[in-house]
Amino acid sequence: MNRIVREHYPVAALPEDLREGFEPTDDVRITVELAPGKSEPAAGKTPFSLDALFAKARPSFATDEEVAAHIDAIRDEWTDRR
Repeated sequence: MNRIVREHYPVAALPEDLREGFEPTDDVRITVELAPGKSEPAAGKTPFSLDALFAKARPSFATDEEVAAHIDAIRDEWTDRR
């Protein structure tokens, strides 16, 4: 889950509707999170979950044979350079 936390944020810098109940000279902790049920990141934003990052890093091989063929090609490439 994406979360932004700001410690010791000045109440005077908050929007007026969030200042209620605080003195202008107070400091507060601000936590901003995506509302429940919203899972898509904003356009142009990178998701921060580890699952999303690992999913992008997984090889795009569909079968074991494709993996073996890729390894053979790499090995042959290096063998040809000698």
